[in-house]
Parts: sequence; structure tokens; C-alpha cells
Amino acid sequence: MCVFWIAVVFCVIITVWTVNRMDASIAEINIIQSVPTQMKTSWFRVGPTYNQCHISLLPNLTNLRWPSPIVSKIATGKIKANGGRERLPGMFEPAMSIGQMELYRKLLHTFSEMMFRNGLGDRFMLTAGTLVGSFHHHDFIPWDDDIDIFVDTEIRDEVRQLVRELEPRYWLKVTNERDKFFTRPLPSPEDDENVELSQPVPDKPWSWPFVDIAYYERNKTHITENLPAHVKSMSWPVDMVFPLYFRPFGSAWYPAPRNPLAFLANRYGTSSACYSLSYSHALERGMLSLSASCELLAYRYPFVQHGPCGKNAQAPDADMMSLSEEKLVIQSEIFSPAVIHSLCLAADATNTRASPYDFGLKTR
Repeated sequence: MCVFWIAVVFCVIITVWTVNRMDASIAEINIIQSVPTQMKTSWFRVGPTYNQCHISLLPNLTNLRWPSPIVSKIATGKIKANGGRERLPGMFEPAMSIGQMELYRKLLHTFSEMMFRNGLGDRFMLTAGTLVGSFHHHDFIPWDDDIDIFVDTEIRDEVRQLVRELEPRYWLKVTNERDKFFTRPLPSPEDDENVELSQPVPDKPWSWPFVDIAYYERNKTHITENLPAHVKSMSWPVDMVFPLYFRPFGSAWYPAPRNPLAFLANRYGTSSACYSLSYSHALERGMLSLSASCELLAYRYPFVQHGPCGKNAQAPDADMMSLSEEKLVIQSEIFSPAVIHSLCLAADATNTRASPYDFGLKTR
């Protein structure tokens, strides 16, 4: 009997190992199929309109293999029958339901389409946690609950007017330094996560999910984030940010800083610690935040590994851009790491040596 159960366990292990390796092989096939032999870094450069971009030549992200959506089973902040709210997620737990995540994707897509349609595609970019998500996960940070973008402050009035043209479906709440882009509020009696409408935020004149719009000012040498006078401003060299290049966020391409690694290191430093959600945007209140090793979290959530793009590698161009291969990888305590998908894109030459768990360079 003991021998029988040993044999059963052995068969299960072999089966799981085989599936694991098949998955990795499938992902490796994806990269072969999705990378044109003569791919050029210039294809990824962002223009004011889609007609001035080469987005149709970029890898089709919908053809890549993606992990199952990393979502909460409970709609965060949902209004319950008794008038209370659903609990907030635990530390490093998914912070959105599938419906809330899909609404976020729709909001970002709608805003992006509006910008490119009006010749403003190169005046906004992913930033903060959303850029971290793109760089480390090709998607949301698994435990994040908002989307952050940067917009040129010179076009703030124009953006406001364009959003007014999307009313009553979409609204923009203007604050001193930032704006919130969201759908019309979901009436409380109809609170349903399957309805693609933002839910009211307690004691606030906006609803969540919302796209958090920060604004930057640009001069000849730097761009600076607009922040309250009592907060220390963040600045980046212009050539670290511009020209903008497309990066993946989920199954779509969006504008991002030219050198995301340096941009993020300038903002967050190079610590290899990951931090749990410190602020709930669903309820607009602070949360206790703890740190954990990003390398350990990679056994639970997939992280991106960066390197040169194999046969497609090329010398840096005039913008110091080269082709970088980015593999979305999940670690395993039993098996070798599994590649979920892989693709090549344009990146600052230094980004091919980026560490998968911080914003520094690999030491080996």
C-alpha cells in the first residue's frame, strides 16, 4: 500500500512538472511569433496621434499568454445592504474585483483614445504605481488600487474641455494640483460591481475607480511634478523622460518615460523591498503598510525579467534606445521558473540590465 501511494505522488509530481514546462515552452513560442525579425526601436516612439505612431507594427499584446486576473473575490469598498462597506484587502492581497479592474482598464483606454484623437498623445504618460506595474508586472501591481498618469500642465484646460464632451458618461473632478477622471457615480441602491460605473467615495465629490491625473511643468532641462507648496517637488531631467515610448500595461500599449528605470529610481530609490498598499483610493483613507521582499513575492506574483533582445539586439540609437526582451516570470519552490510570456520592446540601453525586483541594475 505504501508503495502504491508513493507511485501516485510521483505521478502527480511528474504531471505537474510536465505542465509547468509545457507552459514555459508555449510562452517561449509566443516570443518567436510576436517579434518581427527587423523590429526597430523607432516603432515604439510616441507621436501626437496614432497616425504619427507605428503602433500597428508593435507586438500584439492580446496574442500573448497572460496569467489569470489577479483580483479579489470581494468588491473593495462596495456598499452593503446595511449601508456599510466591504472590508479592505489584507496586506499584499489583490485590491480590486474583476469588475473594478475592468472598469479601470476602460477608463485608461477612454482617456488615452481621447488624447490621441486630439493630437495630445505625446503629452501624457504612465507614472507612479502604474509605471511600476508596467515595468515589474506588465500590468497593475497585484495589490494596487488605482491608475496614475502624468499630463502636461500646459494642456490642462484643453483636457478639461475634452472630458466635458464625454459627459454625462465620464466626469472630471478638478482639484488644486490633481484631477480625477471617472464615470458618473453609481447610484447606491444599484451598487453592483458588474455595472461599469464608479462607486461613490465617502465624503468626497468624486467616485472610484478613477484615473488619478498628476500634472507636470517642463522647461529646457527638467520636468517637475505640480505639488502643494509644502511638499517637496519631484523633478526629472528632460532627456530621461522624452521622447516618450510605448510600454505594455495589460494587453494595451501606453506612453511612458523614455527611461522608466531611471525615472522610477529617481522617485523611489533602489530598495528591493515591496510595500503593501498604504492608502485606499476606494475609501480615501490611509492604511497600515508593511514591507516584504519583492524576491519572495515573486513566488506568488509574476515579475518581469529584463535583458537584451537576442538576435534582435542592436546598438543603441540616437535616443540611446535598444531592443530589450522582457519576460514575465513566476518563481517556483519546486520547479524552475516558468516564463508566462516574453516580448521585445524599445528601452533605454541601461534597462536591459534592470534588476527584476528593484530599480537598480543587476550585479551579475
